[in-house]
Amino acid sequence: MKFVKKYFLLIFVLMQLTANAAGIKFTASVQKNPVSVGEQFQLTYTIENADVKNFNPPTFSGFQVLQGPFQSSSTSIVNGRMSQSISLTYVLQAAKEGKFTISAASANTTQGNIESNTIAIEVTKAAPQNSANGKSQQGGNAASTADLSKQIFLKVFVDKTNVYQGEQITASYKLYYRVNIANYQFEKLPSLNGFWSQNFDIPQNNQSQENLNGIVYNVVELKRVALFPTQSGTLTIDPIEMKLTAQIKAARKRSNNPLDNFFNDPFFDDPFFSPVQNVPMDIQSGAVAIAVKPLPANKPAGFSGAVGRFKMNATADKTTLTTDDAITYKVTVSGSGNISQFDNPVVNMPPDFEVYDPKVAENIPKNQNPIGGSKTFEYLIIPRVSGDYKIPALEFSYFDLDKKDYVTLHSSEIAVQVKQGKNQNNVVVNGVKKEDLKLLGQDIRYIKTTDVKFEKGNGGKFFGTMLFWWLSLLPIILSAAVLTYVKTQKTLLGDKSAMAFKQASRLARKRLQVAERLLKQKNEKGFYDEVMRSLHGYVSNKMKIQTADLSKENIVASFQQKNIGDETSAKFIHVLDDCEMALYAPSAVQGGMEQVYKNATELIVDLESKII
Repeated sequence: MKFVKKYFLLIFVLMQLTANAAGIKFTASVQKNPVSVGEQFQLTYTIENADVKNFNPPTFSGFQVLQGPFQSSSTSIVNGRMSQSISLTYVLQAAKEGKFTISAASANTTQGNIESNTIAIEVTKAAPQNSANGKSQQGGNAASTADLSKQIFLKVFVDKTNVYQGEQITASYKLYYRVNIANYQFEKLPSLNGFWSQNFDIPQNNQSQENLNGIVYNVVELKRVALFPTQSGTLTIDPIEMKLTAQIKAARKRSNNPLDNFFNDPFFDDPFFSPVQNVPMDIQSGAVAIAVKPLPANKPAGFSGAVGRFKMNATADKTTLTTDDAITYKVTVSGSGNISQFDNPVVNMPPDFEVYDPKVAENIPKNQNPIGGSKTFEYLIIPRVSGDYKIPALEFSYFDLDKKDYVTLHSSEIAVQVKQGKNQNNVVVNGVKKEDLKLLGQDIRYIKTTDVKFEKGNGGKFFGTMLFWWLSLLPIILSAAVLTYVKTQKTLLGDKSAMAFKQASRLARKRLQVAERLLKQKNEKGFYDEVMRSLHGYVSNKMKIQTADLSKENIVASFQQKNIGDETSAKFIHVLDDCEMALYAPSAVQGGMEQVYKNATELIVDLESKII
């Protein structure tokens, strides 16, 4: 039992320490603003987390104090944090029309002297009263539909209105309300023309309270978005529009029945006793103008649109390799700014290096404000000739928002040593086009490789002999034989070409079946090699292109001659690129072997229907 008492005593002490650690707040708020002449309203002073010794109210110039102050206190515990508050409420009445300021109240506490905020109140003309049987009809505290626009409204906030092109702006759309809302739905979201946008995730329970002009509103953030201007000039952030149903307390009329008047007592202002009226409303926020300055004209050569604060790193996975191997060259740009918008950095490689289009990967954490993260460009580089090379230093330029000027970052130069690989067919000659390259060792054919033996004649009489006549007829016989042979070869070649044309699809499918077995065996090298053989063999047979001439440029040109669309042509080259990349960097292929197999199969079917 003593342990339990000590336990509760410890909790009480900790709660007191937590309460004392909480910040002191002294706020003033009014029931409504503006008010009309003669109208009554409440003014409340709330002091949180302080022991009050003396309270000194202001003079209330321009208003008459009808009642008060009424004192109340409360204690709350939220997430283990205890807070205490004391409220002092006055009932005031506006005496005359105009704009008035209720000055700050002061209080003396054990923590020192504190002051509240001031409140500016607008007093309008007295509202006309409707009489019935010589008595005014009062609606108690019921809200009228006429002033609902002051009870429920939308506002849009931006963190800046004067920016550079590409600089981030954060816009927040908030709903303010002081009456119950049954439901709401968006009628029109902002189009945000002239901006590239990225939405932030909004928590479901994000309700808070804000004091506007002395009135406390419930606030819900509906939308928060990061905006990047894509052009200069004056741009407009469009309003957001929505429909909702407001629930207001219906006014109760005075009656000659004493029982009815009994329920008009303010005690029954609780919603449980008050009838509720549903009022449909259409509301919208205001538009916001943004002045966007163009970027300075002295743009560096390597500038690709990056605006913000960045750093850059460039690395190669290896510096010693053979012509059978490849280099993975990674460029990573990180920082804060318009990461998703700028283009690939320009990479200048030695002419004997074949460079593929980069694979781009973004790592941008959600809900980070300002937007930031990293963007990686991964280049696959294949050296075609042995030798010592240098990958030049890479330049990346961006517009720095702190310096208001362009900044150029430089990577380090990378020395690369390339040795001759085992595959001699990869050797090429510098200074020629790809379509002019031939596989060495396969473009020379010898007629005879053995020694020729000559025999000496008998030296006798030759003219008129049988040998003489045979030798005389020999050129004619040989010419006829050659003509017959050439004609036969042409016929055979035509038949073979026609046969190859007809068999192209069947042969390609057979190779794809082999590729499918290799896929199931997870033999990546064999799989990608077989897919390439299938596609190359199909095009060679179908388009009548020699194997040595199967460059990507020749394939695209042949497709154009057959009126095959650019989309199919691009897909064909993309599959070939994936296969080549997979043989050197398997992790770089998007979708893996399954996707490559699917794309190759669909290509054969598609091309078969288009090549006649």
